[in-house]
Amino acid sequence: QRIGRSEKAAQSVRAKKERHTMSGFIKMLFTAFAQSITSFLYLLILLMVYAEIKKNARLEESW
Repeated sequence: QRIGRSEKAAQSVRAKKERHTMSGFIKMLFTAFAQSITSFLYLLILLMVYAEIKKNARLEESW
């Protein structure tokens, strides 16, 4: 009786650990995904600003 209970407890602890590592992995994956999107948007904004500046410079040259 007692051995069975401790075995069940060990199994539940193992299951909790597995779930915890899985949620940690998902959290890490989501963080990496969010950071990559953020850096992509940042680069896109820089590119758009650069293109706008180049366009304005060309307009000034054509005067």
